[in-house]
Amino acid sequence: MDPYFKPILIASSVVILLNTFLALPIIGFPMLSYFIGGVIAVFIFRSEKIKETENENYETKLFDISVLGIATGIVVGSILTLVMAINLNNPEVKQLIIDQINEQMKMKSQLEFNFLNDLGPSFYFILGLVSIVFTTTISFFGSLVSLMFVNKSKK
Repeated sequence: MDPYFKPILIASSVVILLNTFLALPIIGFPMLSYFIGGVIAVFIFRSEKIKETENENYETKLFDISVLGIATGIVVGSILTLVMAINLNNPEVKQLIIDQINEQMKMKSQLEFNFLNDLGPSFYFILGLVSIVFTTTISFFGSLVSLMFVNKSKK
């Protein structure tokens, strides 16, 4: 089996679960969870490699860390984009979005609801692209930060 598959799958699952159950009370938590996802993927990968090679001094390479961080971000971004696109088809969610926009702009308008009904494929494409780039970037930095913790310094 591919050595990257299990760490990416577990880290992505953890990030999705964290975003589903714990994201509401803390502002900025989704970004932290993407970062944590990259770190988790690297630590799981390293522990699997140590079991496989039976070498406690296994040195994780930058390529491995990059693949883990980027792939975790892509999987999480794709799943979150799918959830957002499905939720935007619900009229109650659209009305909630309009209410939030009106509250922030201190106005009351219903014209935006018609605009949200006419969202085309380009909106969903841009939503997916931005979401995936954002999650991938933050997850990649999380995996890079974990590099200094997983490799032992040579003295």
